[in-house]
Amino acid sequence: MNLKERNVGNRELVKKVLIVCEGARTEPEYFKQFKVSKKCEVVGAGCNTISVVNRAIAMMNKNDYSEVWCVFDRDSFKKDRVKGALTLARANNIKLAFSNESFELWYVLHFIYLDTKVSRKDYITILNDHIGKQYKKNDSSMYQLLLPRQKEALSRARKLKTDMLHPGMCEHDSYPYTTVFELVERLNTLGRTV
Repeated sequence: MNLKERNVGNRELVKKVLIVCEGARTEPEYFKQFKVSKKCEVVGAGCNTISVVNRAIAMMNKNDYSEVWCVFDRDSFKKDRVKGALTLARANNIKLAFSNESFELWYVLHFIYLDTKVSRKDYITILNDHIGKQYKKNDSSMYQLLLPRQKEALSRARKLKTDMLHPGMCEHDSYPYTTVFELVERLNTLGRTV
């Protein structure tokens, strides 16, 4: 089994994966739909970059997790603040599902490869055109709606990371950019062991 186990009395406790999201509902709604609910604790922190990482650190100090992820966006935060959050997470062995500029880039990649800088509003327009309805944040049906296209999104996101992250360049300077696919791949792996 990939997750560490220990015996307590006569029962085994499986250490959970902790996912702390910047958003209070959009990202948690998406990640809670994966078939690993017993293996993951998904928290919608509803706070900004560094605060998300600090929340994850505080939770790590209280509980024993097999791994910890932070999910946050560049949004309109200053570069130094985002860089500080990325550095703090890595210094504490926290994995990152980071997007520049917003989480919705991950959704867009289910439909098209996008390697040009567009606004967050443009992400919504693209989604509206492809999902056949008005995109709404916090929509709990997004996971199921996107699932048939997940393989293509994973491929496009890997390509985007390769295309946008040049040597000597930091992810907070790469735009568009996302590593949400790395968390999705991890959850898919955990789901196969359920």
